[in-house]
Amino acid sequence: MTTSPLRWLLHLGQGIAIGVANVIPGVSGGTMALVFGIYERLIELLSDLFRGGISLLRLDLASFRSTVGAVEWGFLVSLSVGVLIAPLIGAALIPDLLETWPQESRSLFFGLVLGTIPIPWLRISDHQLKNVLVLVAAAAVSFILVGFPPLEVTEPGLWAVFGAAMLAMCAAILPGISGAFILVILGMYLYITGLLHDIKNFDAGWNDLLSVAVFCAGCALGLIVFSKFLRWLLARHEPQTMALLCGFMFGSLRKIWPFKNEVTLGRLEELGLTADKQAELRQHPELVFELKLQLRQFENAWPDADDRVLLIAGIALAAAVFVFVLDRITRGHEHAPPLEDDPPQAND
Repeated sequence: MTTSPLRWLLHLGQGIAIGVANVIPGVSGGTMALVFGIYERLIELLSDLFRGGISLLRLDLASFRSTVGAVEWGFLVSLSVGVLIAPLIGAALIPDLLETWPQESRSLFFGLVLGTIPIPWLRISDHQLKNVLVLVAAAAVSFILVGFPPLEVTEPGLWAVFGAAMLAMCAAILPGISGAFILVILGMYLYITGLLHDIKNFDAGWNDLLSVAVFCAGCALGLIVFSKFLRWLLARHEPQTMALLCGFMFGSLRKIWPFKNEVTLGRLEELGLTADKQAELRQHPELVFELKLQLRQFENAWPDADDRVLLIAGIALAAAVFVFVLDRITRGHEHAPPLEDDPPQAND
């Protein structure tokens, strides 16, 4: 399937938005894929790649050629390029935005997620009680998960690195859960970003390179295997899957609540920092702003008299309405077709 230059640029922009979303604490790339109406299409494509890889391992070349030939390579490549260059853009812009306009930025993200929640819910033709219960359960899990403090991990083993990478990548393609935040919770964020920093400065040893390679392998396996599982869920249990996605996004709103108080200095022991670094931050509190944004600790708070409540609420409402109206106009959300050899089933 050929891709026109205009559509290639469109998918490139969508990939950049998805990648930037993963840099934002509390916002996931899966949420942006839902906004753009390409979530199921993306899951289907990743599932096809998994099936093609299995065919190649089995030396079933006919099945491999058939599967690979059906892949929308133009869509995949343009989206992937956007996702890969997005961290450079996000790392340069998002921290400054959150530092300069913290409440305004968080209210924008809050509104984007809030406006996305009805999109999968409206895909459900029959809002039965069990779908509502799935939504509530998923929201509770997400709400609790985004509130976990990070674990302290200094020198993890390779299996721990591999497992953390798989979990982070699984979260990255679920709307409402940030893959980077999962690494923070597991205590791996400082370790992995430290390795990447050493590699960039040519200070990494062979063990460091091996850890990064294992991390990349875990990301790849988590992405492909979990996308296969999601593809199966969407094909056989679409109402419950859509309710699940709604719940995850709803619970994640806790993480991006616009009004917060910073409590990083009181929780330095939870960040996995060295004792010397903790002592330095306590002696010079202004240095806390040099920490990675994903590591700093905040608590939700009710707005006070100094907060511009109407402005913050207006930004969130405008973002929510924009996303919802965009979805209603484009109607770009594709239903996943049935799996091979899977008889059609009525909605539960």
